[in-house]
Amino acid sequence: MSFENIRKGIVLLLLGNFFVVCIVNAQTKSITVGDKCPDVPMKLINYQQPELKISDFKGKIVILDFWATWCKPCVESFVKIDSLNKIYADKVQIMPVAYEDVKKVKPILDKLESVFNVKSPSVVNDIELQKIFPHTIVPHCVWIDRG
Repeated sequence: MSFENIRKGIVLLLLGNFFVVCIVNAQTKSITVGDKCPDVPMKLINYQQPELKISDFKGKIVILDFWATWCKPCVESFVKIDSLNKIYADKVQIMPVAYEDVKKVKPILDKLESVFNVKSPSVVNDIELQKIFPHTIVPHCVWIDRG
């Protein structure tokens, strides 16, 4: 698969669902396009490991998809995200990120699995990524290069 094909598939996903911002703020310093992303630990559910860092995806494009359980377009995008994660597994990782806790997120992910056969991972209880990549609406997407 060429990078161009990957880009086209991801752009299609993003068109109706994400707001992309070029300049974001970190805790003490602004992060702009081209800056190195801090190696933030993430708590996950429905993933091989319960905790990861951004650096664990080294060599892949990482797309952080900030979402909330009350956001219908966010929840509906999980089927597309699952498909793209399978198609481009060796090159791209789209990782949903929720500020909500496991008690709120797990029932949504369980329903997606039972209805659509989609077992999607998600970051839960996020505080740090939202500080590094602040946003006021969801869905919200941040792309992190292969690093």
